[in-house]
Amino acid sequence: PTVAPFIIPEFLNDFTRKFPKIKFSVGEITTANITELLIKRELDIGLLAIPLEDENLIEIPLYNEPFVLYDCSNEKKNAYASLEDINFEKFWLLSDGHCLHTQVKKLCDFKANEKEVNFDFKTGSIASLIRFVKINRGITILPYLASLDFLPKDKEKVSYFKSPLPVRTIGLVVHKHFAKRKILTLLQKEIQERILPLLNDNSKEYVISPL
Repeated sequence: PTVAPFIIPEFLNDFTRKFPKIKFSVGEITTANITELLIKRELDIGLLAIPLEDENLIEIPLYNEPFVLYDCSNEKKNAYASLEDINFEKFWLLSDGHCLHTQVKKLCDFKANEKEVNFDFKTGSIASLIRFVKINRGITILPYLASLDFLPKDKEKVSYFKSPLPVRTIGLVVHKHFAKRKILTLLQKEIQERILPLLNDNSKEYVISPL
């Protein structure tokens, strides 16, 4: 759910037109469910944040996606975001079970933060998260691609982090005995051709720091 809305529309329609004999059934489920279904051989291919570090699975990295700060509070916006300057009393985060929840908690080191934060937000939708942050004048951290369609007024609330830039790696994941490797190669090529140009303008100036 934190990857599909920003990736699938970019490539899947053209991909299915190019290869009409390949039939797709696409769904949005959490990382834990994807992993479980891949291991059970009930799902062919996962598109999600890696690494999973499971010996039963093969991971194919696609791209590194930067994180950005979306700050709708009344506080003054800095030229570049810094984790140390975030007011976690106004911080919103997706509910547990989503990869973005885990990634942001790791990035912000919540265990070391003694302030009470309201990250127990029961939604799996980034669209809902963005709306609640905006209405409540809150703060959150988003994947870069989630901010591309923002209206100009909302883009004014987005800040890029200082270098080293925190990123997450998105990849294709299959069972180690998955046999249709040609499909994987085609998917990898199509996704990278569509997504990498959207990321290059933002990432080329920074040293990256993968989670």
